[in-house]
Amino acid sequence: MPVLRELLLMPGLSPLHNNISAAMVMVLYYRIVIEFVSKFRERFKALTFQSRQILQMSLTTSIVFWPLFDTSEWSWRLNALLPAAMSVRMILKVSLNQNQYTHTARTRRGVS
Repeated sequence: MPVLRELLLMPGLSPLHNNISAAMVMVLYYRIVIEFVSKFRERFKALTFQSRQILQMSLTTSIVFWPLFDTSEWSWRLNALLPAAMSVRMILKVSLNQNQYTHTARTRRGVS
C-alpha cells in the first residue's frame, strides 16, 4: 500500500513530514468519530454503553491508517503513540468524573 505522500502525489515530501501528516489524518479521524458519537448521544438519547460501543468499534478501525506511515524514518512510531494517548485521555476523563457519576447514580436510586 502506498504511503501518504504517494496518495497525495507529493513525492518531495520528506518521511518525517509524511508521518506527521499521517498522524494528523488520524487525529482528524478521531475528532470526527468523537463528535459523531457525541451528537448521536444528544440526538437519540442513547445510553452510555451504546455510545461507548460505537466509539470503540470506530476507533479500533484506525489501524487502516498505519500503512500511510513511512517506516524509513523513526517517526513512524507515532502511529502507536496516538491511540495510546487517546486511551489515556479517555481513562483519565472517566476516572476524574467517576465521583460525579457515582453521586448521580446514588441520588437517582434514592440513597443520597
